Amino acid sequence: MIRKVKKRDFYPITLRAIALETLHTCFPPNEWLHINTDGSLLDFTQGASAGVFSYSFSIYLHVGTYTSHFDRELEVIHVALLQFAVGLDTRDSCNILIFCLYPSGSVQ
Repeated sequence: MIRKVKKRDFYPITLRAIALETLHTCFPPNEWLHINTDGSLLDFTQGASAGVFSYSFSIYLHVGTYTSHFDRELEVIHVALLQFAVGLDTRDSCNILIFCLYPSGSVQ
């Protein structure tokens, strides 16, 4: 973090803004490719879905039947690294930000 932060002193939206500010300061977008991920698990029998996106690409996929949040996280990292390896972007460094909202409502 670029400044000292105590979670109890800030609203979640403010914490997110501080986190993004820190990412942009430590990993400037003009030098680092920022890859964001998101996904959901509505029903275990349907499996997880995932989204992987950056300024260069946007991909949404179904991970598979009977897949979990963990399976989704592995898949988005795999897809993100494949997209970076393909070279759609000219930057030499990559920063993958994984956003996961678990059934309890907590962000991991």
